[in-house]
Amino acid sequence: MNTRSHRSRQAALLALNVVLALIILVPFFWMVSVSLKPAAEPFSIPARLWPENPTFDNYVTAFRPEFRTYFMNSVIVSLSTVIITVSLGLLAAYAFTRTHVRLLIIAMTLVIVTQMFPASAIIIPIYKMMKGANLLNTYTSLILAYVTVTLPVAIWM
Repeated sequence: MNTRSHRSRQAALLALNVVLALIILVPFFWMVSVSLKPAAEPFSIPARLWPENPTFDNYVTAFRPEFRTYFMNSVIVSLSTVIITVSLGLLAAYAFTRTHVRLLIIAMTLVIVTQMFPASAIIIPIYKMMKGANLLNTYTSLILAYVTVTLPVAIWM
């Protein structure tokens, strides 16, 4: 009897793993399939799982010379944001471990309260600050905006 329940449990786990694998792999397969279709084919009815005439034109279009610039912009902004957020988060975490419990509760409450503001409520003040500091259309403004949003989460974690 024990082996029967063990086998049924193993079968259920296998079925669960298959379902989870499909949930993960089907969107990836669909993404690759659509990327190999000509421009009008993804919207054709009936939809096909695989393109009739696979083409790499979409990749040629995506990897034009400007792509390197766009990619490097993303790398610069994301790495800078991560380095600044982690550094400031570590300093804040160290400070919080050395403070009195009552002060810690107040500080953490303030950090969590900042997360309750919707993004639309802080976009205009951030824009006005960046404009006043002559930082519009710069890496610095984007990095500061991202750090403003991510730092409370880093401190809270």
